Amino acid sequence: MVMLKDLAERHGLRHEAEGFRARIEEARTGTQRAEVDEALAGLDTLIAERRWELALADAARIMRLYPDSPRVERARERVEQARGAHKDDLERRFLLATREERVGEAMGLLRDLDQFLTEVEAEPYRELARGIIGKARDNLGAQFKLAVGDRRWGEAAGLGARIIEEF
Repeated sequence: MVMLKDLAERHGLRHEAEGFRARIEEARTGTQRAEVDEALAGLDTLIAERRWELALADAARIMRLYPDSPRVERARERVEQARGAHKDDLERRFLLATREERVGEAMGLLRDLDQFLTEVEAEPYRELARGIIGKARDNLGAQFKLAVGDRRWGEAAGLGARIIEEF
């Protein structure tokens, strides 16, 4: 660009300098577009993998690297929307599994949901969670008693370890 300025001012070749300047800007824009595409594809991968903290950090990095690109302006919002949609889906599936008394599935969803909810957001689910946890504990306890009664010691030991670990 410095050479083009020199070409235009010292040698009077303004038209040629503008032509070269346009070609340079076009090449620069194409390269940046490809870099932005690659960065956003990486962000989409993190979102798909539900690696929310890394995705937020990557969105911030992309926004710092390409502040002039309108395509990255909403990168952080994109991650937050995907995270919110995932949280809403977990809540819906947890409530459905609870209503249909699918205890194992509800317990798994409760564990996943726990990562997303604040104390205030979790309050409406507290009683449901207690009920599901109680049922899961009772189910494991019954399975443990049956395994001991049938002298399936390996299975009983595994169930006992699960009871200790989970409750």
